[in-house]
Amino acid sequence: MKSLPLSLSVLLLSGCAGPASSEPDTPVPEVKPVTLVMACETLTFTARVEGERAWLFLPGETLMAERVPTASGARYQAGDTGLWLKGEEGTLLQPGQADERCRNDRRAAIWEGAKLDGMDFRGIGNEPPWILELWPEKVVLKTGYEMSQRTWPRPEPVTGERSSRFELAAGVSVTLEGKACSDSMSGEAFETTVTVTDGERTYRGCGRALH
Repeated sequence: MKSLPLSLSVLLLSGCAGPASSEPDTPVPEVKPVTLVMACETLTFTARVEGERAWLFLPGETLMAERVPTASGARYQAGDTGLWLKGEEGTLLQPGQADERCRNDRRAAIWEGAKLDGMDFRGIGNEPPWILELWPEKVVLKTGYEMSQRTWPRPEPVTGERSSRFELAAGVSVTLEGKACSDSMSGEAFETTVTVTDGERTYRGCGRALH
């Protein structure tokens, strides 16, 4: 994983003598958080890198670590606890314990990142690939290998005994059923079966609530 640059601060000068500059303000680039699920030798934990800080969700405690200088990679330190990252690999340093070699679990990191971003539910399917995202205020459907995206306001669901149905538009709906489902590619188990009806096309797959 490449280290993230420090967000640039915008300095606003007012009340200064001289003519105002005609140059437009340069927008501050947004630094998107990066979520990692670090699978180590004796434990697994989530790291959320946000610019010059990283939140370490360790078993039994959550730490905010600041980035510190290092000869290579990116190192984040919170007291005597640190995380040293080099690409997809890292080392967890804890006081009184042996250093832990870790590696990012990419599949798990996608789900954990969606949860920390505030997504309520995520569904996936294959052949062709598709992704369903339920956010508090919107529903996003991404389809095909190019991940073409469409977005609708999130409606109130029509609920059944163990199901919820979202009518997104004419001929477009999402049904979530509380029954076990297995991903057709990875074999991963989920607790919810997802059906997306999009006109004459139907997408079937699995998903899970994130909160």
